[in-house]
Parts: sequence; C-alpha cells; structure tokens
Amino acid sequence: MKRNVLLTGAVAAVICLSVGCEWTGTSSEESWNDAYSWVNFSGTYRLYDMAVATPGTDPTETTNDTEINVENENQGSTGDVLKDTFGGVLNNTPIVAGSVRITIAGEPLIDNGAEVLTGGNGNGGTIKYGTGAWTAQLAGSPGANQSIRATYTYVRSGTVINPGKPGSSGATLTQITINQQGNLLTFTDNNGVVYNGRVTGANVPSDSRSSGNVRLNFEVTAGNGAKIIGTLSGDWSGG
Repeated sequence: MKRNVLLTGAVAAVICLSVGCEWTGTSSEESWNDAYSWVNFSGTYRLYDMAVATPGTDPTETTNDTEINVENENQGSTGDVLKDTFGGVLNNTPIVAGSVRITIAGEPLIDNGAEVLTGGNGNGGTIKYGTGAWTAQLAGSPGANQSIRATYTYVRSGTVINPGKPGSSGATLTQITINQQGNLLTFTDNNGVVYNGRVTGANVPSDSRSSGNVRLNFEVTAGNGAKIIGTLSGDWSGG
C-alpha cells in the first residue's frame, strides 16, 4: 500500500521549540541539517477517508507444451514419372524424435530418433525435426501416382495467462501517532501497525528566528511492505 498524504496542524500542535531535540543529518540531505534542529513534528494526527490496501497479484504466464499425433497426412504422390527419390515437408513442427513414419506406395520408412529414416527397401532417408523436411530413396521405382503418407507426433506450445487479482481495501486508518527524532520518523497507526522511515527533504525558514511555513517530505515503510509517502507541514511564528 502506498499513500501520499499531507499532515498539517496549528503551530502549537505540530511545531515546537524542543530543548534537546537532536538532528542526525547525512551528506545526502543537503536541504536539512543541524541548524534546524528546533523543528519537531511529533504528535497525534487524525486522518480522513484513508484505508490500508490489500495488495493484489500480478498477471502471470505459463507455457504449456502438448504432443499432437498426426495420422496418414497427405504428402502427395510418386507422380507420373518413374523415379526412386522423393521428398516433402510435414505440415507441423517441431517433431518429436522417433515418431515419424513415411509410407511411399505401401513401403514404410521409420524415423530412428536421430533424424534418419530407415527401411523402404532402399537407402532410407532423412527427417529434420525442426523444419519437417524429409527425403527418401527407394531401391527402385514404386510406380506412377502412388500415394505418400506421413504419420508423426509434433509439439504444440501454448501460453496460459493468469490475469491476477486486484487489490482491495482493508482496515481504515483514522489516526497516526508520529515520533520524530531528528531525521528519523516512526509512525504508529490506530491498527497498531508501525512504520519506520526518515525525512527525505525539507523547506524551512532560513533560521529559527524567522517566521514562515515549514514542510518536511517523508517516506515510512511498515514490516509488511505498506508505505506512506507525504509531507508534514506547519506555520512557524518565529522566535
């Protein structure tokens, strides 16, 4: 849960001259340093129309492979010219190794699992699993216009999409207690959830004697990953 909030209050409620208030600055916090240790936003703040969101789940994709059997696929015929060498391309790929059977004029050629077709009373042939291209050479011409059929198994890949689930509203936030120690912040909400973080930027008067608006940007995170990002703001009368 990520919330952007602006917490404001009267001068007496949210900004005070705190004796012993200690600020621990770092080199990355150039807009805020020990010169402004007089600012302190510790206190209890009421909230309106805020709720803790229950995170949803992201969509996921799963690849699913299915083996499909093909029986007696038409691969043409021997033609009207007598010959003993033939070839073609199977209609589906990729092909499962060892599953191919090419039958030419009743003579079967069997895939040996290594892209080689054996049998056919001749020199056999080849089969490319990736492209489906095959070749075969018989011992002699099988005759004109004889059928060529192929039986094999190929792999069909598909993607199953899980759309995920949207987040939902959870417990209502009505109050937050803030404890500020320098640039370190601890928020405790009315549900007992504790957020820890720090000031991420500041806009303050040039010194504590000058009046003006004080704004501290912050980011705090709970142990469950919930996050609040916002601004603490108040008017300082000077002194």
